[in-house]
Amino acid sequence: MKEIPHNFKSLEICPVPAEAQAELVQTLQWLIPEEHIFADYIRDKNNREKLIQKVESLKKLPEKPEKINPEIEAERVSSKEMDQTTFRDLCRLWETFMRLHKVCKKPLTLLIMLHQEERALDAARATGGIVNVLGWSKDQHLETLSKVKVLGQGFHPLHPEAVLSQKSNTY
Repeated sequence: MKEIPHNFKSLEICPVPAEAQAELVQTLQWLIPEEHIFADYIRDKNNREKLIQKVESLKKLPEKPEKINPEIEAERVSSKEMDQTTFRDLCRLWETFMRLHKVCKKPLTLLIMLHQEERALDAARATGGIVNVLGWSKDQHLETLSKVKVLGQGFHPLHPEAVLSQKSNTY
């Protein structure tokens, strides 16, 4: 015999036995708003119809997704390139994100993988990062990874606290 929930309120005029009612409550309670008691909720005809619609919708299986060719789909997605203006906006977003982490003294490691060298250099300039260039070689003994520092020694981009703490409006 199943345990009847503590907040169970039997419907007096319901022909279904109290145990079966309790089982229904346990099964369907998650489909109604939390603040409602099941018996009170289904007394209202509109609420009862909503609950029946929800149960009916659970019976339907989702449509089977159409088959796709992964190679063609990958080519379709990867062929869309960002224009230069949009890419620079993205670089500024990365720069802002990194500065926020620095100002809030939160650790951050940002890894950006790009297949265009020019864009990699733009991203490195904007974020103050280092570009690692991966090359390809048939001979595995050759060095295929090179590091490029984009910003010179001693160059640091302005930080918000430095700009805001200055008394004059000239930078």
